Amino acid sequence: SLSASQVGGGSLQAPIASARLAADGSANAWIGTASGDIGYVQLEQLGTPQAVSPVGKTNAMVLAVTPVPGAGPTVVATSAGDNACALWDARSPGGEPSSRIPLPQRAFSLDSSPTSLSLLAATADRHLVLFDLRRPSEPLMARLSPLRYQTRVARFDPTGSYFVLGGVDGRAAVVSASPPTHKPASSDFKFAVARTKEQALFVNDVSFHPTADAFCLAGGDGVVSAFTRSKMQLFRLPAAGGTSASCVSFAP
Repeated sequence: SLSASQVGGGSLQAPIASARLAADGSANAWIGTASGDIGYVQLEQLGTPQAVSPVGKTNAMVLAVTPVPGAGPTVVATSAGDNACALWDARSPGGEPSSRIPLPQRAFSLDSSPTSLSLLAATADRHLVLFDLRRPSEPLMARLSPLRYQTRVARFDPTGSYFVLGGVDGRAAVVSASPPTHKPASSDFKFAVARTKEQALFVNDVSFHPTADAFCLAGGDGVVSAFTRSKMQLFRLPAAGGTSASCVSFAP
């Protein structure tokens, strides 16, 4: 595993457990480590002591991290094993989180809407929670995932009107977020991705095309699947090497 010290040295020594690129398009990223440290990485400074700037620390491994562009380029949300979502501001490093939002369980995936102050948490026991950061005590959506088993990844589309879930059972689901509802919407649906009659493997990542109504999913079977929502078509693109596809991304 890659450790924060290998990325840039300094005080963060534990393996990196989660990471997301900054939302402003800069060559920077947010990381969370197995020991609970949260850091901001300047990718152009990799290998130097200046590469990683400590932001904060939790009491357990950081399970998920996501930038919150609606709250500013220095704000990041994290989840650990304490059944809460914490917000941190890189302008106040090393201190306490600016806020903590209770969740029904520990969140394995977080994502922030690109068009609002909405934050999505996919937690253990299949819970989905969508809330506005200005009123976090009043969830916009609080219900069970349409996937039968644990959600591994949850991502908003570029318009913030829906999100895609990838599960540990090789299935994906499209869930409407406009308007958010506590009950399944008629436009919600799910489909098989990294799944056959013989085996079911994780859906590890989701990435949206920046302009087309399409997205790709990285499967544990080494296949990148492209889905066009308007035509409801799924294309499978075998990855080189025949190993698990851990992440996928469109060029900007």
